[in-house]
Amino acid sequence: MGGLSGGSIMIEGAMARLVYWSLHKMHQIALHGWVKTSMTTYAHFISTPTRARIKLH
Repeated sequence: MGGLSGGSIMIEGAMARLVYWSLHKMHQIALHGWVKTSMTTYAHFISTPTRARIKLH
């Protein structure tokens, strides 16, 4: 993409996470299809608030 703008582009922070997430989802769609990717994404968003952030063992 740096060639399109005439230089290098640095993406940081929330925008970088969004770009990475979208590339990851496009890869999952290519491997597993729309239905399975959408179901796993939905399941991830449902389970995220209840998941522990630390290991308790």
